[in-house]
Amino acid sequence: MSAAARILLLGWHDATARHLRAVARLHEPLGHVVHPVLSDSGRALARRGGFAREGLVQARALAAAHAADPRALVVHSFSNAGFWTLAAMLEALEREHPAVLLAHRGTILDSAPGFPEHFGARFTARTAPMAFLPGLLARLGRTPRTKHPLLSPLLGGLFGLWHLSAPRQIAFMRRALRVVRDAHVPHEGPPRPLLAIWGDADELVEARYVEQFLARAEEAGVPVERLHLPGSQHVRHLVAHRAAYEGAVRAFVARVTA
Repeated sequence: MSAAARILLLGWHDATARHLRAVARLHEPLGHVVHPVLSDSGRALARRGGFAREGLVQARALAAAHAADPRALVVHSFSNAGFWTLAAMLEALEREHPAVLLAHRGTILDSAPGFPEHFGARFTARTAPMAFLPGLLARLGRTPRTKHPLLSPLLGGLFGLWHLSAPRQIAFMRRALRVVRDAHVPHEGPPRPLLAIWGDADELVEARYVEQFLARAEEAGVPVERLHLPGSQHVRHLVAHRAAYEGAVRAFVARVTA
């Protein structure tokens, strides 16, 4: 029998409280305590060491919650924004709160990671606008989409320049793959399983990057579970494949907290 756990939801860029509430409803009926985190990836990208600061904030909040109510921890992370926050938080926990890190039982990765181990300014210029455009267009009263004939090139140029001017940020983003992988094969104790959920209709996160990360994780000794959903779009799996998504997520949490 699984025990009631703490579920940390690390949202994607522009995720709202309503979005994460729909995910929380998967976990709460089973008695789990859910902590939703709305990612401020725009601020994290704009500030030097932005993701490190965000990870430290989450690590300290998690440590306070754990001190008041110790529970097994499962992280449910979304898209690249959630993945980078996860990596920064794991680094901060290892540095400042190793006892809390011991409570970490496993991680669910939804639509991530969507980048290779080495990427340059062209990659950033091509992919970053797709993450920011839907929210930007919605705020302008337009239909959200990942590509726009005028805004995509404009944002691409801006993000390409940002890439060249923020080497420390880029270095962290690349390093995040190793950080997350290594955190799931701790020096002491059993490895922490990963459940990866992704679709092949995702314009932002290419399936090959998810598969590359999972292959490297398995080579390092991480137990990996996969839920590949044909035709599913970016962070839309719960909507398009509710039964499969709900079943896989609940079964994973039950196994790692048993």
